[in-house]
Amino acid sequence: MSKAYTKPAYVVHNHFGKETREHPALRFIEALAQWFDQPDHSNKEDFFVDSWSIKTPDGEHWDEGLESYEDAIEKFYKGPFAKYKHNVFTLIAIESEDGYDTYTQANVAANLTGKAAKGEQKVKDSHGEEWDVLVPVFFHHELVKVPGAPHEGLKCSHVKIFKDTGVVNAKLEARGEKGSVY
Repeated sequence: MSKAYTKPAYVVHNHFGKETREHPALRFIEALAQWFDQPDHSNKEDFFVDSWSIKTPDGEHWDEGLESYEDAIEKFYKGPFAKYKHNVFTLIAIESEDGYDTYTQANVAANLTGKAAKGEQKVKDSHGEEWDVLVPVFFHHELVKVPGAPHEGLKCSHVKIFKDTGVVNAKLEARGEKGSVY
């Protein structure tokens, strides 16, 4: 019989706020989400190690480091979305050997590229703002301690993304845009 090993977890079921700011890894995730939702990513080195990698919902593994960052962002965010925002509602942080594992559940609210198809309906996020789509998403970020790094010495070394992109692809295709973005 296998033996279960347990570690304490810091769990918050809420948007970013006082509770999430009590933990260094969750403060990092809040800063990352706020930074990520704005268009200028020129300081990506503040958030990611040079050897950063990503595993995507379609099984792709991008492991070329920060050199592949712009290509990944173009494919998964800037290509299909004219504007996007992460609405986080569950955060979990667990200490690891060299930092933290964080697990984040969110909806990505987004406006799609292209002209809306006839009869297309808007959806509202948890703040009442209207968008073209709300995409359920789950992230697993591996954060490592890097002495002298901004954000309390933490950077992301790897991220796994799990999301349901069916509605995105269907609406993009209805607009005459390229679907299958994930």
